[in-house]
Amino acid sequence: MIFTLVEAVRMAFSSLLANKMRSFLTMLGVIIGVMSVVALVSIGHGATRAVTDEISGFAANVIFVGPGYRQVAPGIWQRAGELQLSHLEALQAARLPGVLQVAADMQGTASIRAGNRTTPLPVMGATAEWAQVMNWRVDRGRFISQEDVVEARPVAVMGPQAIEQLFGDPDFDPVGQVVTIGTDQFTVVGRMAPKDGMVTGGFDRLVVIPLTTARARVMGHRPLTEIIVAAATDQTQLAEGSLRNYLTQLMNDPEAFRLESQQQILDMVGQVTGILTILLAGITGISLLVGGIGIMNIMLVSVTERTREIGIRKALGAKNSYVLTQFVVESVTLSGLGGLLGIGLGALVTWAVAQVGDWPFVIEGSTVALAFSFAAAVGLFFGIWPARRAAQLDPIEALRYE
Repeated sequence: MIFTLVEAVRMAFSSLLANKMRSFLTMLGVIIGVMSVVALVSIGHGATRAVTDEISGFAANVIFVGPGYRQVAPGIWQRAGELQLSHLEALQAARLPGVLQVAADMQGTASIRAGNRTTPLPVMGATAEWAQVMNWRVDRGRFISQEDVVEARPVAVMGPQAIEQLFGDPDFDPVGQVVTIGTDQFTVVGRMAPKDGMVTGGFDRLVVIPLTTARARVMGHRPLTEIIVAAATDQTQLAEGSLRNYLTQLMNDPEAFRLESQQQILDMVGQVTGILTILLAGITGISLLVGGIGIMNIMLVSVTERTREIGIRKALGAKNSYVLTQFVVESVTLSGLGGLLGIGLGALVTWAVAQVGDWPFVIEGSTVALAFSFAAAVGLFFGIWPARRAAQLDPIEALRYE
């Protein structure tokens, strides 16, 4: 049996090499299908790892508190509560178990002018703890201080992209410069370090001002966007439980707020990217089926072309199982080679996209094994019928075939 398989593989390669162009065109569907599956799945894994690494870096042990929503009708949700400044002050004073720091922000957009340049930019009112809780450092000057918040001072801290849009150079040191936000003048006291990334890259466009100043001069006395709680190391669950109990009592409604921990955000990202990856891989997998049909067609042509050869073999004593094995192996070899080429091209596409997107190059062994196995299975499935036709040929009729 081993000799039969080895001989069948040798004959399969001889047949493929004898018709190089036809073999390549036949493999093309499999190559494209495997390349697409490997590339999309691997790009999805790389993007997921980039996002999770980013979130892990900027929001370790962080719990986000946002306004809650309740379902009022199928598919219709309504805000169930709002976060007020009084809620922030109560949380800061409560000193709940597992909680280290409590920060908050409110977000909006405003027209900002520096010299003769005016542009709309995202503006965020924040508390003094915000930068430390969110792990965002200042590389020039300082961040918002507690005194700035208490006295509602007109000071601002800017991200590098905001600086580039207003001053023309992301490396410009804006400390001491005066900018106009809305109708009020603000003194720039700090420049934030770059936060390049898929998730945190938007921080680079931020203009941060004291929360109290934002409420008094820019955004009005509207609800807070979010409250951000830094939990002690390995005490996130304790902090989340104490937060939930305290806020339920404070707001008299368990649905008036929602809590999202870092792990919950990571799980959600993983679920979304996983579903999208599977969906896209399934769609591109259709090209593998098309490639399989191409293999079946070319194998049927091959059986017709080699009818006399099959007749001679059977006349010399070749069993039906040997003929069947020969053509099945040839079909699997064709699809397997296409799978290997597709894996190589898929890895190349993944690497190129990772370089452009600046995220990790990830090719998992399970992805490669699954793609190759699927390609081989396509060859086996679509090669069975032509192989059976070859094995069932009557040797006398086959020898008469012209």
